[in-house]
Amino acid sequence: MYCPMKTRPIKPQVKKTHNLKQKITNTLEDCFDSRAFSTFPYINKGLTSKQAMNKTNSGNCISLSTFIKDQLKKQYGISSHLVPATVPSYIHRDGFLDICHVALLIPINNSSYYLVDPAFYLMEPMLIHTKNPINPVRAVNIHDNNLDTIYPTLHTSPDRLQLNQYQTMPKHTKYCECYSNETSDDTWKYYLREIMNPDQAISKFFTAIRGEPFFVSTKMENGICKKDMTIKKHDGDSVSIKMGDQQIYDGHTLEIPSELKQQLIDLLQSKNFDPSIVSF
Repeated sequence: MYCPMKTRPIKPQVKKTHNLKQKITNTLEDCFDSRAFSTFPYINKGLTSKQAMNKTNSGNCISLSTFIKDQLKKQYGISSHLVPATVPSYIHRDGFLDICHVALLIPINNSSYYLVDPAFYLMEPMLIHTKNPINPVRAVNIHDNNLDTIYPTLHTSPDRLQLNQYQTMPKHTKYCECYSNETSDDTWKYYLREIMNPDQAISKFFTAIRGEPFFVSTKMENGICKKDMTIKKHDGDSVSIKMGDQQIYDGHTLEIPSELKQQLIDLLQSKNFDPSIVSF
């Protein structure tokens, strides 16, 4: 289930991009509007993160970050890099390795970067200066539609980091440590190195441990990312389905009314998502 994580240094941006922050923000908001977090493609179909995004417009943190990475390159010629991260305690599960998450880092110059994290619903790029303090950024808690404030601080590890048997970072690795609102004791870290094998090093154990698949789509509304549709398998053959905050079904998969199931299929197809996720 576990695989050694491979990382490498991140090269600085070669060329300067006009209105870089706005271009990143536009791409991030497009991701919120048109892509979904889902583990169905991994569990039901055995797809990679790249395949999941290309075939279903959905996937895990790797898929969402890769979508933004590809769009930035395709539309603006902007280079970016997947970076490994830890998670706060409320997300962590027994069996997870320390690094179980991925975000996207966009170099600006030799000493500055933008970081985006679509799976944590950061609403704006985080500007990371290696020589100056980092300003807080906004994030959305899509479960209650409240805005949180994320407070980041940049650190440099003086020694080699041996996180566990499978995950290490070399001496002098820079990492951005964050906490949300006032919960400063529950932090997570973004390591400023490119991860080379995210599916093997993260998706493999994440999917195995989470087990029951789930799907969450979002939409931009008045400049804020909000939860749109949630489909979550639980207790073996049961499924919970919500539209926004409204529960429209919770019960056995074989007892979903045929009319409701067809409505879900039509809705998923209208948003270019994979309708087979409701083929229980």
